[in-house]
Amino acid sequence: MKEDYSKEIFDKYYDSGKILRITLTDHNMLDGLLVGFYHSENENGPYITKWRFVHENQAKAYKKAIAANQDDNEAEIINQSDILNVDFKY
Repeated sequence: MKEDYSKEIFDKYYDSGKILRITLTDHNMLDGLLVGFYHSENENGPYITKWRFVHENQAKAYKKAIAANQDDNEAEIINQSDILNVDFKY
């Protein structure tokens, strides 16, 4: 069985407020923030199945919208299974 890194990603990176670099399994890299997630409905599944991600160039506007209690639907959905690696960008 493949190891579940979603809990580790959640504990270390979620809500850090820092820009992250996510490397996908296709080796594309995304810079931005993890701003939400979907828990697994299967107790034997991964801790988190999908992440809401805001690209770095949208992060400031996203934070401003959240501070103003405005729902922001600009986040991209990334499947946990598509994530190869996560690091702080800076």
